[in-house]
Amino acid sequence: MIIVLKAGIWCRDVLDKVTFSVCGATNFDALMPLKQEKPFDKAVAYMIIIDISDINPLFKAVIVMLHKGGSFVFSTHHPCFTYQNRGYYTNCTHKGEAIADQPVLQNYYHRSIKEVFKLMDFMRFRKQNKKPL
Repeated sequence: MIIVLKAGIWCRDVLDKVTFSVCGATNFDALMPLKQEKPFDKAVAYMIIIDISDINPLFKAVIVMLHKGGSFVFSTHHPCFTYQNRGYYTNCTHKGEAIADQPVLQNYYHRSIKEVFKLMDFMRFRKQNKKPL
């Protein structure tokens, strides 16, 4: 919730074009109130899929709400920074600190990029390879 409040401050110049919402991303039905009459052209999930135990409902909801040909951009930890002594092709969960001095460590869900792409294929997302800038 705090990050949503901060996002409103960081993006105050575009608040007439952007809406921030809080909902349960592991529950498809909780995501559906975000659906608009007109499908979204873009959806962004910045550094969120590492915090979600089950990303299937989120990906399913994005497919429902995204305009055909729209873009879904997401990011996650690069495994070389988090899993230096383990094979990062293996899925795992570990505890970590997101905010300094938080009272309880949170779960981080590492998924191999292969697993994420497999889910995208299953959900019928189309991957595009963009040339680096």
